Amino acid sequence: MSFGLAELEHAHAAVKLLVIVGDGNDTNDETAKPQLAALRKTARKDDVSVDAVIWKTDVSADGEVVTNLAPGARTLSMASDVGPALREVFAHATSRYYATFPGDTLPWDGTSHDIAVRLGHTDLQPLALALVPKRAVHTAWWRPWWVQLVGGGVLVGLVLLGLRLRSGSDSA
Repeated sequence: MSFGLAELEHAHAAVKLLVIVGDGNDTNDETAKPQLAALRKTARKDDVSVDAVIWKTDVSADGEVVTNLAPGARTLSMASDVGPALREVFAHATSRYYATFPGDTLPWDGTSHDIAVRLGHTDLQPLALALVPKRAVHTAWWRPWWVQLVGGGVLVGLVLLGLRLRSGSDSA
């Protein structure tokens, strides 16, 4: 576990996650407890999330010392539950997005503003977003229903007038 944390310390990732899969015990649980508590502090300092999936078998000892490092560890009784538990761990670890806005209110003034986005514990590049006021949105002149209705009526009238003039010239 200390090797995994040392590797993650040098990683340049938005989300750092250490997942421990085992029976939750160490070869010497008494000496492992303080070491795991120290590793937990290191993980917190390095922004590494730690989770554990404990799979108890018939030969596993009672208790689980790994909860000193990963207090939210999931304890399973069947091997078939390991895959779904890991999917849940990874889905939870990657579902943290935060957006922060400048000031107390959003300035709907039509100009571009930087929106800060954070994934896990990492700040991503700010996004430029123009917040356009609703009243400033213009529609095309032909969009309102009444303009389409009047335009359609004028077109039908012109077609009828053309047909009438044409039929009048044919009879002469």
